[in-house]
Amino acid sequence: MSNGFYQAVSALVSRMSALDVVAHNLANANTTGFRAQRQLFSSVLASAQGDAQYGILSGTRTDLTQGSLEKTGNELDLAIDGTGFFALKTAHGTRYTRDGSFRLDRQGNLVNAAGDAVLGEGGVPVQLPSGKIAIGPDGTLAVDEAVAGKLQIVAPNDATALSPAGNNQFSADPKSMHDGEGFSVHQGALEGSNISPVEGAVELVKLQRQADMMQRVIQIFNSDFNRTAIEQVARPL
Repeated sequence: MSNGFYQAVSALVSRMSALDVVAHNLANANTTGFRAQRQLFSSVLASAQGDAQYGILSGTRTDLTQGSLEKTGNELDLAIDGTGFFALKTAHGTRYTRDGSFRLDRQGNLVNAAGDAVLGEGGVPVQLPSGKIAIGPDGTLAVDEAVAGKLQIVAPNDATALSPAGNNQFSADPKSMHDGEGFSVHQGALEGSNISPVEGAVELVKLQRQADMMQRVIQIFNSDFNRTAIEQVARPL
C-alpha cells in the first residue's frame, strides 16, 4: 500500500489517543487543583530514505497554568497562587498536588481526604496542636499565634518532570524538584481546575472530526486497494 495509507492510519491512531487525553481533562473540569495534560506530537520517518513522515502522539506534558481561586472559609482549605505544589507522604512515596483540601486527623496530623500526610520543611509530616490555626502566604503554620512549622512547597524544574500518578497527584524524581519561589498560600480557599470546559469541548469536536476524516481516507485506500487486487486477479494471462 502507499505511504498515504500508513500516514492516515498513524494520524487516526494519534487522534484517538488525543481524544482520550482531552476527554480525561474535561472529566476533571470541576476537580480541585486539577492540572490538564497537553498532547505532544512528533513525527517519524516512514523509511530509511525519509520519503514520508507520520505524525504520532509521543506523550503528554502537564499544563502548569494557574486555576481560579475560590474562597471556602475552611481554615484548612489551602490554595497556592503561583508556581508550586504541596508535598504528600503516600503509600507509594512522595507525591505532589495542587489540591489543598486538608484536615486534621485524630493525632493532629495534617492530611488530605485520603489520609496522606502533608509534608512540612525537611520532608517531615505536619502535626499541629489544638488551637486557632493561621497559615501565612509563605506557608508558615501558626497555632494560637505560635509558630508550629512550615509547609513544604516545591516546584518542578520543568513541566516534563511531573508524571500523573492518579488521585489528582503527580510523581517526580526529587532531583527534578526545587523549593517553590514567588508563590502565595491562601488560607480558606481552594484552586479550581485549569481546564476551560468550552475550549476543551471545541478541541474534542475538532479531534473527532479529524478522526472521522482519517477513517474515510482509510476506507478510500482500502477500496482502491481491493479494486486493484480484483483487477489484477481478473486480468487474463
